[in-house]
Amino acid sequence: MRMIVGLLFIVLTCGSLFAQQASDDLARYTPEWIKDGFADAGATHEPWMFQVRRNNGNFNQWQKEYYEYQTSEEYIKSLAEAGVTVYHLYLYKGFGFEAEKEHMDKAAKAAATAHKYGMKVDTYIQWNSMMYETFFAEVPEAETDLWYQVDVNGKPIMITYSYQQSFRYRPCFNHDGYMNYFKEKIIRYAIEVVKTDFLHFDNFDYNDPNDADFNPATIAAFRKYLRDKYTPQERIERFGFANVSHVLPPMWNAPNPAGKIVEVKDPMIQEWIDFRCWTLTTRLAECARFARSLNKEVVVEVNCGGIEGGSRAWEYGINHGDLLQYANVIWAEDLNFAQWKDGVAVGKFRNYKLGRATNTFIMSYNHKPYDFAENLALNRTIASLGWDELDEVELKYLKFWQTHKDLYTKAQGAERVAVLRSYPSMAYNIVDTQVSVNMAEQALQQRQIPFAIIFD
Repeated sequence: MRMIVGLLFIVLTCGSLFAQQASDDLARYTPEWIKDGFADAGATHEPWMFQVRRNNGNFNQWQKEYYEYQTSEEYIKSLAEAGVTVYHLYLYKGFGFEAEKEHMDKAAKAAATAHKYGMKVDTYIQWNSMMYETFFAEVPEAETDLWYQVDVNGKPIMITYSYQQSFRYRPCFNHDGYMNYFKEKIIRYAIEVVKTDFLHFDNFDYNDPNDADFNPATIAAFRKYLRDKYTPQERIERFGFANVSHVLPPMWNAPNPAGKIVEVKDPMIQEWIDFRCWTLTTRLAECARFARSLNKEVVVEVNCGGIEGGSRAWEYGINHGDLLQYANVIWAEDLNFAQWKDGVAVGKFRNYKLGRATNTFIMSYNHKPYDFAENLALNRTIASLGWDELDEVELKYLKFWQTHKDLYTKAQGAERVAVLRSYPSMAYNIVDTQVSVNMAEQALQQRQIPFAIIFD
């Protein structure tokens, strides 16, 4: 049966969209300094050892001179003089604390220089990679106790992009051993030694649904999640039975791949989708709370992707409406650059509306004047200026934002209607609901009707 589209038009009142309200929970806190927006630029987010280990087509040893220049006082000072407010640089990629200590110490020196010139510091931290070759040497129990995700056959689950990066295992987010290491070794160092102002968690998602995590810690956590969520009677009503002690993540085979699913009807697969979203949300809240126990004014950013046309919950374990209670900034890497193409208004407006709905800023790629115009109009800040020398277009719009900042800071939208992206409708239908909601939003956008995106 075709699922009901989660679409509502409602009357909005000023300020009703914001998810991050005043709270005693440090995980939900919005640091004061980020509220007026920011301009982020600086060095690459790749430590040199990753450049060497990956050795992709864009890499060669002759680039090291420029690589080092990006952490020099001359370069950092030039960014500050141009009006950049946040200096971005690498910190941790996943090789292990000891393996990356030399790079992290260099990052600490560069951060001190940025602070000297009045900028905040944004440190790149890889959320989703464990480079097992060096990590296991430092932390043997990571190998013996399975701190990484494994498939139904017990084989490591790896990063899905680039067929030549099989050295990147995905950590198990349900394993307390790994998460404690991540907090105590990496986040603590970033805040106490580097004195970062901004935690940038990259690759913040789960793997493709075909690669379900069968780590014993994940299986145990999934069963506990079901017991905590439902009473025995509710489990009988939901699944037909109460005892979930033998429940496993969904399994697939060649005739029945996850990619064939259009509508998710199996209640246990629906719960698995919810569980993956819950895991990432819970762990982000935990890390944000830990970080702000060390420095309350640390900004939390996640590269979880924005609204990209598919079911992010099903595909990657991302429930924006819930997750973004615990973030101040989102990275959205889609390449829908602003343009009018074949009668269609193309752009990143959905992501910027996502940011407005959750009181978060969006960082995205901007190259041309239309990109910056859309970004400023809907995002209320300049956000990302990339990781290289600032070009003429970037400098022009950075100056415009600086000069007219009062037009953007705390600006309220003119939206009088909204599209509700209801979680069950969007998470459990992979095609039909996505098309219907995207087309409704597209129609509003092209008719120039101000609208908001909201979540239940």
